[in-house]
Amino acid sequence: LLKVVGVGGGPTGVELCAELADFKNHDVVKRYGTDISDRIQIILVEAMPRILMPFDESLANVAKEHLVSKGVEVRTGCGVTYVEGQDVTMQPSTPRTATAEQKAEAASKAKSEEVGALVWVAGIGARPLVKKLAKQLGQTDMRGLKVDETLKVEGTNDVYAIGDCALSGSPPTAQVAAQQGKHIGRALRDGIDSPFKYNHMGSLICLGSNNGMAQFPDSGKFNVWDAIGA
Repeated sequence: LLKVVGVGGGPTGVELCAELADFKNHDVVKRYGTDISDRIQIILVEAMPRILMPFDESLANVAKEHLVSKGVEVRTGCGVTYVEGQDVTMQPSTPRTATAEQKAEAASKAKSEEVGALVWVAGIGARPLVKKLAKQLGQTDMRGLKVDETLKVEGTNDVYAIGDCALSGSPPTAQVAAQQGKHIGRALRDGIDSPFKYNHMGSLICLGSNNGMAQFPDSGKFNVWDAIGA
């Protein structure tokens, strides 16, 4: 367990590695000393060119610098392709539009290493039921159910989809799902379908060591106290 890999450089992965770094630098040092803490390796792996894609790049760079200062190794543009037991294989990530030659070149650079623990925080795939429904409806994207602007599943009359199972054009976050749930609740109550409009309230992230970062909408009417319910 001396090498921990977090796969996914989104808010969850960054917060995980930040907390692990705090555990290493404080709890482990206090209980076992630096001889043990210095042997612990924390690695954050992200397939995209940078971490924290929902945040502005300048803020993401601040978060990366903070993680590195705490002893976290950040690997971007790197994908995990195979996991078996304690062996993990990584290689340079490629876009969906990559040619066969580009994919082959990336695969030739794949390397395997032994880890003590791997935590998957890179998102989830569609449930089997969702894939089955999408296929039966003639949809081709198996990541979820494609919906129209009212969140009604395309190819149906009275079926709605929200949250992770819906391909709505909005990010698959709890903030989006909560607003979608209220929207559908009103539609069912009033019997009237209307376009769903996502109102982004901002993003918060904990960076450990009593540090955090926030990005709020660029609007003069935004009130931070309303956003946090104070």
